[in-house]
Amino acid sequence: MKTALVTGANGFIGSFLVERLIKEGFDVRCFVRETSNLRWIKDLPVKFYYGALLEPETLVEPLKDVEYVFHTAAKKRAFAEAEYNEVNHFGTLNLLEACKNAGSIKRFIYVSSLAVTGPNPKEKPWTEDAPCNPISFYGSSKLKGEEDVRKYNSFFPVTIIRPPAVYGPRDTDLLPIFKAVKWGIKPKLGIRKRIMSIVYVDDLIGAISHSSQSEVASGKTYFVCSKNYYPYDEIVERISFNLNKRAISIKIPSPLIYVAAFINQVFARIRGKAAVLNIQKAGEMTKRFWICSPNKIEKELGIVAKTSLDEGIKKTIDWYKSNKYL
Repeated sequence: MKTALVTGANGFIGSFLVERLIKEGFDVRCFVRETSNLRWIKDLPVKFYYGALLEPETLVEPLKDVEYVFHTAAKKRAFAEAEYNEVNHFGTLNLLEACKNAGSIKRFIYVSSLAVTGPNPKEKPWTEDAPCNPISFYGSSKLKGEEDVRKYNSFFPVTIIRPPAVYGPRDTDLLPIFKAVKWGIKPKLGIRKRIMSIVYVDDLIGAISHSSQSEVASGKTYFVCSKNYYPYDEIVERISFNLNKRAISIKIPSPLIYVAAFINQVFARIRGKAAVLNIQKAGEMTKRFWICSPNKIEKELGIVAKTSLDEGIKKTIDWYKSNKYL
C-alpha cells in the first residue's frame, strides 16, 4: 500500500484530497495543527499527526517511510508579509528538508496558486513559462515556496500544481457571492469587465492525484483550470440562475472596494484575526484579467477539467443548502 502525508489535510482542498487518496488505496497520514478543525476528516480511516511547519521536530515522525507528500497547507490570511513567509516560504523549506532526511519520498506535490504570476496585462492566458510578478504578499510567499521546491528536485521528484480560483463544496472564500445573490444582489466589481479562470474542486483533486503517479510530471509545473475562462459577471449570473433567484446588479466601483477593505482590515486588527478582504486582496480583485491555460497538463498528462460551470455551481449550491450555509 502506498503511504501519503497530506499537510493542511483539514482544509478545503486538503480534505477532499484525503478522501480521494483513501479511495485510491493510499495509507493516508494527516499533518494538522493542535487547534485544527477536523470536521471533514475526523471520521476517515487516517492517522493524525499534530505539529507545525515551523516546528521541524514535529515533522520527523509523520514522514517515516512516507512515499508521497502532498503539501496543501498555506497561510492565506495574515497582517504582515513576514507572516505569509513564515509558513509559505520557511515552513515549506522545513518540510522539504525533513523529506530529504526521511529518504523515502517518491514524489513531492506542492499546491501553489495563480497568484504567483500576478494578473495578466491583457486577455491572454498565462502559460507555465510566463514570468512571475505577484502583486500580493501571499502570491510572493507562494512563489518563494515554488522556488524552494524546485531546489529539492535533485533529492526527490517534485511537481507543482497552480490552480486559479477554486470553488465547490466546503469553500468559504466565494461563499459571500452566493449569499449576496440569495439576498437579491448581484455584485458587479468595478466598471470594466473582469475575466477569470476557475476550477471545480473535484477537477483539481483529480489532477493532483493523477500527477503524483506520472513520471512525465516529475520536475514540472502545471496550471489546472477549466478550458474556458469566464467574465466575473457571467459567473454571478450562473449563480443567480442556479439559485433560481432574481437579483439586482449593483456596481461596486474599485475605490469603494478599497474603502471596504480598509475598514475590514481595521476591524480585523481590533479582533486580532486576519480578514479575507484586505487592501492587498482588493488590489487583486480590481485587476481585469486572472487567466491561465490548461494546455500543458492536457497535452502531457491527458488531464482535462470536465466539470461545466453550471454543473459545478449547482453542486456547490446543493451542498451549501444541505449544510445550512445558504
